[in-house]
Amino acid sequence: MTAVGLGVASCGLHAVLPRELGHEAACVVLGALGAVYLGGALHEGSEGGRGARVSLAVAAVGAAVFVVLGVVGLRGPAWVVPAGFLLHGVWDWAHHAMERRTVGRWWPPFCALFDVIFGVYLVVWG
Repeated sequence: MTAVGLGVASCGLHAVLPRELGHEAACVVLGALGAVYLGGALHEGSEGGRGARVSLAVAAVGAAVFVVLGVVGLRGPAWVVPAGFLLHGVWDWAHHAMERRTVGRWWPPFCALFDVIFGVYLVVWG
């Protein structure tokens, strides 16, 4: 339930920010979310092996996608940022279903729940 609390608190904080600043902050957070899995993959990669290299490659592509969505969201269509958060929720659940994870077992469902709460909020707010 901590993810729900963090998600609701983030929505409340976002709501009191000036609209442009709130949008920019959401773009930055979206871009940073991919770095969590990249960091986990880099840590796992220190152990070596083919699986670690594949995990690192997948995490790097994912991180790049969310950074690009965050950057495009700054000046692009309004739907990009909420869609990015919802897509990140799908990314989290895909990692949760994997046998081999680069982050703790608790992280993907936690982050997915946060992403969906914040993404739906952005759809409604936007």
